[in-house]
Amino acid sequence: MKDEIKVDFEQEWYPRLREITGYYDMDVAELDKVAAYLSWANFSELELQFDLTDEDLSYIRCSSNKKTYQVYRATEQLTDFRTYTLVR
Repeated sequence: MKDEIKVDFEQEWYPRLREITGYYDMDVAELDKVAAYLSWANFSELELQFDLTDEDLSYIRCSSNKKTYQVYRATEQLTDFRTYTLVR
């Protein structure tokens, strides 16, 4: 499942994130940090220079939850399942 999530993020989310932010050269780790900032900004109702779609917000929540599960040492299978169900 982890590979399926990675492929989905690479095909669907990261290109969109690079496009809306203009950060075309960022690697995945840096993009995840940008997603974390966007999560905070959305929660704080900050005005951004671009609009986030419902799908963008779904991926942002997914990125944030992925890290939360890892911090609290959830099993890899549980982390992957929870992360992917948020997107689909």
